Amino acid sequence: MSANNGIQQLFQEGVSNVTATNSVELGTIRWVDNRSYRYAYNDGGEQISPGLGCVLVSGTTGYSVTITSVTDVTPCFGVVFHNTATTSTFFWAVTQGYVPLEADLDEALGVRELVSLGPNGVHTPYSDTTAVKVAPHGIVAQATASAGSGFGYVNCF
Repeated sequence: MSANNGIQQLFQEGVSNVTATNSVELGTIRWVDNRSYRYAYNDGGEQISPGLGCVLVSGTTGYSVTITSVTDVTPCFGVVFHNTATTSTFFWAVTQGYVPLEADLDEALGVRELVSLGPNGVHTPYSDTTAVKVAPHGIVAQATASAGSGFGYVNCF
């Protein structure tokens, strides 16, 4: 894993690129437009669309991710921001910053509401009263109705 450590690093691709081969070391962190990005690999069987969150999967790299399943709800690694991360591709996930948030089919997101990752990569209102608690990773800045897209600030991973 590499970080800038105060030294400007030049990248050959933008943070919107989704590629079949890696251009930098997995786990590389970079800041662009007040967003922190981490370089990851979509190792799951599903594509991850903008506004959806992803989770870590077991693997040797430590930065292989997938979209959550219907039943698997775990802490959010990052949110896809620019372009869909198709399966078996490398991409930049936003781990901190202002991003679109896709709401669940039956859950609206209200302004200043904490969100945690729900099934299929959507963001759901955080609840500390449910049996299975997933740590909140963001706060809604622009509300959305159920199955809609709002915006919020995330701080994942």
